[in-house]
Amino acid sequence: MGAKWDIVGTDIIGDFDTAISLIQQDSNNFGDYGALVGVAGMEGLRKNTQMKAEADIRRYEFVELGERPINLPSKFQIYVDNGFALAGKVRTYQNRTVYLFTYDLTFTDDFTTPGVDTETKWMPTDKCLVFSPDARCDKLFGPPNRMPITDVERQWFAEMFGFNMEAAPMPDNVMNPSTFDMRAFYFDADGSREAVRLYTQSAPIFPTTESDAFVTMTGLV
Repeated sequence: MGAKWDIVGTDIIGDFDTAISLIQQDSNNFGDYGALVGVAGMEGLRKNTQMKAEADIRRYEFVELGERPINLPSKFQIYVDNGFALAGKVRTYQNRTVYLFTYDLTFTDDFTTPGVDTETKWMPTDKCLVFSPDARCDKLFGPPNRMPITDVERQWFAEMFGFNMEAAPMPDNVMNPSTFDMRAFYFDADGSREAVRLYTQSAPIFPTTESDAFVTMTGLV
């Protein structure tokens, strides 16, 4: 990061170009890009004098923010379906398009302050995550705890419980089942063989497949 985004003259567009150059060099992903911006970062971006100047140039739409409809490429729709809110679009100096998103959902934890339930934002307010929507994010998995399923087990499980233990039905309340990779889960009967258990495991690692397609900007304010 260079200067903080809440300094009105900071070259935020240049920051996006720097991040995208890293993504292109390290992951070889090209095309349109997304930027998930924290609340404080977005406030700084909206007040930035250079961003305003680029947005105010007539007939040269380098920056689009606000209520005006933006034609979002379909490859970003999966992010919108899972809570991202489209906030704008920026055309950088190097002619790259960056779609800006915010994410205001929270979770409750008791580890920020031990013993006290704390509401925490999933997206830190002072950070920005620049990413390529073409990056693979289907995870890497280690071996499961159990040995591979045999044909006899597979047939018995189907007869007893009525479904394939390697492709069990998803819960009805899953918002977007396509975001789940079933390789993270496996199904088995309990010791008495009277009930079904769903297991999930991430051993030994659980990272994104293309970590180089993501750049985190920190200390925006």
